[in-house]
Amino acid sequence: MAKANPAILPVATINPKRHLGWREEVDRCLQERFVCVRFFCYDPDPELGFDVSSAPFQMILRKLAGSKVPVMISANGPETPTKIAEATAEYGMPVILADIHYLHAAEVMAVMQRYEHIFAITRRLLSIPKALRMFVEEAGAERLLFGSGAPAHPIQSALNAVLQADVSPEEQSLVLGRNACRLFHLNEEQLLARRQGCPEPSWLCPAGQSSTPTAIWTSPTRYILRRSRAGRVCRRHGALPRGEKYCIIAFRHRV
Repeated sequence: MAKANPAILPVATINPKRHLGWREEVDRCLQERFVCVRFFCYDPDPELGFDVSSAPFQMILRKLAGSKVPVMISANGPETPTKIAEATAEYGMPVILADIHYLHAAEVMAVMQRYEHIFAITRRLLSIPKALRMFVEEAGAERLLFGSGAPAHPIQSALNAVLQADVSPEEQSLVLGRNACRLFHLNEEQLLARRQGCPEPSWLCPAGQSSTPTAIWTSPTRYILRRSRAGRVCRRHGALPRGEKYCIIAFRHRV
């Protein structure tokens, strides 16, 4: 799918619980140039959740360590960011914390101050007033990646939280895209080339009302949203409104 639409950046999701054949699967994902590997530790779904100290997960991290491919890990829950940082510290790879609740913002900030390999997605973190300013001051703008929860949620409120924050245009630029380009090894020319000839993403808003250069969305669920003008696209949270344009922005893959 990503080969057919260069605007999509492919992300692999690997389930350490399905341990058999994982080496071949990791090799395949690296050969096919997935830009990131996504894990869902401590997920309430018993088929997905696992502990970051588990031997299968540690073996997969060791295999990925020399690839320069970042990993993204769900970090919702108290002490989860700390456990992830400690479990991944020895491998020298960028680790992006996702699905972070604003109630755990103080822990995430402390973890980022202590562990230089830890990055964080902004999404719900910015529900706290002046949160972006505090994270920029304490952890650095170069360690934050914009996140919106799209396509399950509209992008505009998350985007406003960055654009209206008391930070410099340079810091906004880092958060909104330049950090992601650095982690996923894309320069500006490559990014523009990937977007050439592709529809402007609408991020679950009516076409033209809200857009951003690029983003990655992954989910453990089994659906893919497709660009559609009419008809209903079923998903876990219901159906999309009729009569609007939607654009696929990522797809899932798991062992």
